[in-house]
Amino acid sequence: MRAKISIKGLSHIDNSARNKNIILNIIREQGPISRRDIAGKSNLSIATTKRLIEDLIDEGLVHEHGTAETKRGRKPAFLNLNPDYGYSIGTVITPHCLEFVGLNFAGEILQRKIVRPENIGIEETIEKITDEINQIEKLKDFTGRRLLGIGVGISGLIDTKNGMVLYCPNISGWENIPLGGELQKRLGAQVIIDDTVRCMALSEARYGSARALLNFLYIYIGDGVGAGIMLDGRFYRGKHGIAGEFGHITVKQNGPQCNCGNRGCLEASVSMNHIINRVEESLASGVYSKLQEHRLDRHSRLSDGELTLEDINKAAAEGDKLSNMVISEVGQDIGTGIADLINIFDPGVIVLGGEVVEAFGDLLIDEVKRTVVLKSLHPISSRTKIIKNLVKDFSAAIGAATLAIEKFLNTSIININ
Repeated sequence: MRAKISIKGLSHIDNSARNKNIILNIIREQGPISRRDIAGKSNLSIATTKRLIEDLIDEGLVHEHGTAETKRGRKPAFLNLNPDYGYSIGTVITPHCLEFVGLNFAGEILQRKIVRPENIGIEETIEKITDEINQIEKLKDFTGRRLLGIGVGISGLIDTKNGMVLYCPNISGWENIPLGGELQKRLGAQVIIDDTVRCMALSEARYGSARALLNFLYIYIGDGVGAGIMLDGRFYRGKHGIAGEFGHITVKQNGPQCNCGNRGCLEASVSMNHIINRVEESLASGVYSKLQEHRLDRHSRLSDGELTLEDINKAAAEGDKLSNMVISEVGQDIGTGIADLINIFDPGVIVLGGEVVEAFGDLLIDEVKRTVVLKSLHPISSRTKIIKNLVKDFSAAIGAATLAIEKFLNTSIININ
């Protein structure tokens, strides 16, 4: 049986509740931390800070953890979020599988799971998510604890505020679906949905290479291409809540056709399937490449013989001209798009992630950096770092579960109020 929870104390608009939120988020982001340091960072008096912290300890949200050595006087106790206070569950819907992650209140992973349903139809997917979450809640780490909320990630145009999937280009039939409301009815818990790339960006903001950054852009290059835009500590969503479609900027006039119907989109040149298809076409036309040998080797080991991004990267490392040319052009296209974003947003940090970035690594990133220097304004690009993501496996599902924690804590980072 799911434990019931009231969040009235966290969402009420009086000063006490607001100040508790401030303290909780300071502890979350900077703990372990002393009461005195919390008071200094919150601009609250020591007396008020101590009183509110005692309330938070009594409510089970915060606990004391260790002490610090001082030259004289009492050793101050340090404070952290209480990981046992509750949990959140995140799930990600992809064309091939469903990913699930359970996090405790401190953001630590309790459970990870991948499910591969026979089909990804709307009703079947909702039923499968419902069944899997009900099963997760029966596990030892979850039983009897508070469910803080459920987060769902799906790639496409998402109206997070209203829980709607407006359009999902990679999964047929997913248009204007009230996914949040349907899951909320079946699970009896608060559900928040968002675009998969923003979920990945949230993972980086809370646990990865963008931790504590107020401004950064997360760029995903994989099955598709997208961006999570963090400005002044909040996701930028745009007027209609669907900003970040980085994959559909035009980088090549009269370029290859994209799934969106236009030609020359970045996604049509640098997404995983388009890269592999392009190499396959070159090999079929008779272009010599070590990749022919890789294909034969894979086939001799009872593989299906299909090329992978890793094959292309391995051949490039061996000096294969075709592979190096393809990776170089992919990096140039990505860099061209990023240069525009840098000129517009001046984000300070660009975080690159996704299957293409993981497979091609520094060879790709170096080309991206060179192109950015050539095509962006030097006073901005010279102050911009381009780095790889740190959160890799289950990144989007971790971010989805974190959405629910952010909502519970009433933080501003997800920016959907």
